[in-house]
Amino acid sequence: MKKLLLMMMFISGGVSAHSHAPTEFGGNATDDDFINEALTINGIQQVPITITNLNKYPQQYDVVVEKVNIDKATGELEILSTKVAGQTSIVYPNDFRKLPITVQMDQGDWNKPVTYKVCSISVANDGDMFRSKICTLAKLYWKKDTF
Repeated sequence: MKKLLLMMMFISGGVSAHSHAPTEFGGNATDDDFINEALTINGIQQVPITITNLNKYPQQYDVVVEKVNIDKATGELEILSTKVAGQTSIVYPNDFRKLPITVQMDQGDWNKPVTYKVCSISVANDGDMFRSKICTLAKLYWKKDTF
């Protein structure tokens, strides 16, 4: 049964394909990129993503932002909240969209690193069995003076 399912996955015409970049945004407080990319003073950060349609047909993509907690011992992600950021216009085969996705950090998330996943998810077309989902791990830091 498992072999049959795997064969169907790889030879099915209903499998969506796309690419999504970058895989990471921001970083650790010791990285040079952290200061340039991840730091915000108002709790709002633009996370740029590029979505490319690798299908042979036009495709749309949902974009979601998930606040996550990373277990330091296992590296597993726990989704704390999900917000829908929108949907792309139609992306034609071998074409791409560059999108600045706005991440609104939660009140109380200042002065500590907070991790989000900015994900693109293919919108199911008629006959599609699967949707592809690819994410950017955004490590952000809201610098706020608290007096």
